[in-house]
Amino acid sequence: MTKGFSLKNFREFLKQMYEVAGYRGKDKLKTVFIFSDNDVVQESFLEDIQNMLNSGIVPNIYTNDELGKIREEIRRPFKKAGNTIETPDAMNEFFFNNIKDNLHLTICMSPIGQAFRDYARMYPALINNTTMDWFMGWPADALTEVAMKFIGKMDLEEDFRNGLSDLCSYAHRTTIDNSGLMQRELKRIFYVTPTNYIELLKGYDQILSQKRTEVNNQRNKLRNGLSKLDEARVQVEQMSAESEIKRAEVSKQRKVCEDLMQDITKENKNANAQQENIEVQRVKIEKEKEETLQLAADAEAELKKAEPALIAANDALKSLDKKHIAEIKSFTSPPPDVAITMNAVMTVLQKEPSWQVAKKELADPNFVKKIMEFNPEKDISANTLKKMEKFTKQENFQPQYVSKVSLAAGALCQWVRSLEDFSKALKVVAPKRLKKQYAEEQLAKKIAFLEELEAEFQKLADRLRELQETHDKTMAEKEAYENELNSLE
Repeated sequence: MTKGFSLKNFREFLKQMYEVAGYRGKDKLKTVFIFSDNDVVQESFLEDIQNMLNSGIVPNIYTNDELGKIREEIRRPFKKAGNTIETPDAMNEFFFNNIKDNLHLTICMSPIGQAFRDYARMYPALINNTTMDWFMGWPADALTEVAMKFIGKMDLEEDFRNGLSDLCSYAHRTTIDNSGLMQRELKRIFYVTPTNYIELLKGYDQILSQKRTEVNNQRNKLRNGLSKLDEARVQVEQMSAESEIKRAEVSKQRKVCEDLMQDITKENKNANAQQENIEVQRVKIEKEKEETLQLAADAEAELKKAEPALIAANDALKSLDKKHIAEIKSFTSPPPDVAITMNAVMTVLQKEPSWQVAKKELADPNFVKKIMEFNPEKDISANTLKKMEKFTKQENFQPQYVSKVSLAAGALCQWVRSLEDFSKALKVVAPKRLKKQYAEEQLAKKIAFLEELEAEFQKLADRLRELQETHDKTMAEKEAYENELNSLE
């Protein structure tokens, strides 16, 4: 039986069984089909069983094609049986007669409950066409023999086995008697079957093994306890001998602890003096650091005064594109203000201040990028600044005037004037930067000296920590020895 076993599956099984009983069994055609009430997945199975009881087979279970294949298979055994006329009906009859002769049906059903009554009423062939064997309860001797078979496998004394077998038989028979009494007085049916008896014997074996395991465990615990007591006695004797050794160790560790305390006190004094010196040096360095930062702040403040103009010039340059540059480059003869502006730009770029050179530079696609990335701190020397003043001192060299002629030239004019202001501010800032740089160098040396002092102090602190750890370890060992000594005593 499998999950989802249907009437179709059941009939396929019957066909296979018919073929075994009809011709496939060779010399052993005798076949028994055992069908129990647990196999009644569908009640339609019982209808086929009733047909088998009435006629020997299930009618119309085979199709014509299937019977044709069977006739091909039984042709040789058909002739061997002495048949000479090979008609389909004769061969079919031979096959079905073999099935009736060789197939026997055994139906196993329990009378408990309503199901068997319903089956007997709906399918009368189950009663009319069968020989019924009613299995009654086991007698006392059989119960005793069965009990002996099970108990004989248990690890029990021979005399105890006989008495236990009789007790099991008596218990089962008593239960049967009481179930009958229960039915008569309370009208309640309680079935006591041989299966219950087998379960009783198996349960006794299981409980016996369980209880023996519990007893063995308790016995082992008791044995282990006695063994531990003996071990404890031996350990007490050993500990008494060890206590004298521990006393000597305690005295030795106490002396070591006192020596370590003296070293720790001495190292603490040195560490405190070193720390005071470091604090003094740190205060001085902090003061010099503040002065250096003030110098740096003054220098940067001077420089930032010129940064707004430089930022404004760069913002004006950002608005320039190829169209504005092309506007300047388109002049064949540039206006005077544009010519002066481009000469000033060429002077800043350290090129020849002429219109021809300026026009060539304007043709460079990266002209605006070159101006935007120009670094006035590195690329404007004192000589270049002096040359720039020749243009910036002119009255009309102002962004508002030049922008009237050309917006791009006005932005470049603003850029040149901003570079001049920034460079002049840078001349004032440069000495302050040098002073700041010198102060930073001196400060770095003092910081390095302070770091050396701190490194020495750290070594001293590490030494002190090592001494303290050694002292703590020694004290712990001393206390351990004392505890062991106390426990031994």
